[in-house]
Amino acid sequence: MRTVYIADDGKQFEDEYECEHHEFELKHPHLQTIEAYNKDGEKMTDLMDEDTYNNCEKIILHSEEELSDLQYAADYLGFYSYNDITEIGEWIFDYETEHFSKNKKSTFVQGLSDKYVEILKECRSINYHEYADNTLLKLLSDLGYADVVKEYKHIPKLYF
Repeated sequence: MRTVYIADDGKQFEDEYECEHHEFELKHPHLQTIEAYNKDGEKMTDLMDEDTYNNCEKIILHSEEELSDLQYAADYLGFYSYNDITEIGEWIFDYETEHFSKNKKSTFVQGLSDKYVEILKECRSINYHEYADNTLLKLLSDLGYADVVKEYKHIPKLYF
């Protein structure tokens, strides 16, 4: 006799653990949008995988929902190093301390992001396209990418 496990979404599994794992992912969809990378800079896609946990050196969180889902996963799976991650941003694993710590050099700055999001919310018609481009160029400059801005300005554009 064969046992079949059926997840909440109707997907069938022969293994109880795989079924529970799948259901956990259904209940915590923001785990899929968290960025995780190994020491070679290769993206790792399954934060609930033990190999990912053991080899992950950088994690980038973009929202409070991602943070919440990651903390649930840490408790659910016993991946306690993820509990070091306490806020949105870029986190790097330190092998000496065996903990994740916030990357202070990260280019993501919430205040800067909020400032430019508010400015761009005003650009809701085609008439604002040039203004929106210039706003993004200003953001790039503020982040230190003046060389990118300089090259972009050489590209022909057509505004109405």
